[in-house]
Amino acid sequence: MGRILQGGYYKTPTLPPKKRARFKIKGFFLYLGQALLILSLVFFYLWQRLRIKELGYELGKREQERRILMGRNQELEIEASRLRSLKRIEEIACSRLGLEPSKEGEIILLDITPLKVEK
Repeated sequence: MGRILQGGYYKTPTLPPKKRARFKIKGFFLYLGQALLILSLVFFYLWQRLRIKELGYELGKREQERRILMGRNQELEIEASRLRSLKRIEEIACSRLGLEPSKEGEIILLDITPLKVEK
């Protein structure tokens, strides 16, 4: 530190005018670079937070669509099992096609095992 003058001020060393101007410009660019770095970090943080919110909204939409599709899938499975029921098929066969249930002895089982070919 410099000496304390009678007025209570510190005496600063004097630089030649060119060096003083260079030092001021260099210091200005240093502070400007630091400010830009801090601003870019703040903007990056804000962008990241906004992106997370957007993705959260999109995830919520997709989850709702998934629930709707799962409900629709369950409805279709119930409809398919209703359409495949044997009682319904038997009703259609009797009423629309005029078929009758088979009686005892009308069903003949055939043995359809493949023949062995000798070489």
